[in-house]
Amino acid sequence: MTIKQEERIRAKIAAIREEIAREKKQWGGYHDGRGLRYEPPQYFVQINDFKGAMTYFRWFQKNFPDDAAYAMFWFEWAWALFKSNKIKEAGEKILEAYLANPFWIDAFFKRPLREVNELADKLAWVKQQAQKMPYAPAQLQFIDFAPWLMAFVSTEKFIDFADEHIAVQTQLLTEPAGLKRNELVGRMDLKLKNYA
Repeated sequence: MTIKQEERIRAKIAAIREEIAREKKQWGGYHDGRGLRYEPPQYFVQINDFKGAMTYFRWFQKNFPDDAAYAMFWFEWAWALFKSNKIKEAGEKILEAYLANPFWIDAFFKRPLREVNELADKLAWVKQQAQKMPYAPAQLQFIDFAPWLMAFVSTEKFIDFADEHIAVQTQLLTEPAGLKRNELVGRMDLKLKNYA
């Protein structure tokens, strides 16, 4: 990447942050219906600036603490944490990425996407999103991240977590609103919190 290309990318990041700040000033809070807040991480990855990404993610966490985000966003956050030697936290974000889109990791490694017959209709859209994965293990930014990620998702603990997530999602297809459904939804939240 040339210096000019990096400057253009940094200008995009600055423009997005200015637009978000303008909305807060105008409305007294964030009204980011366009989802601009999700865009900067991809630019930090492009320029391999994990420190800038970490600064952005701290701002994001402070201002959008309950945001569900997207799988790619969690994945990019995991990358920045890994590059910052925050390995445990990187693992937590990979779990978030998996819950947001169970096909994302396979798409990164260019593996065939897992077939989940019972959930095929429900997961069709997230599967399509995963097929748009812009990153690959051979990219310079991911050379050290990819082997760690492969090791992380190959553990029995992660495989059990992933299998349980699919089982819960399958049960939710037919479970009506009520106590049992709430318990199922809470089960994965608890699994996520107790993963370490």
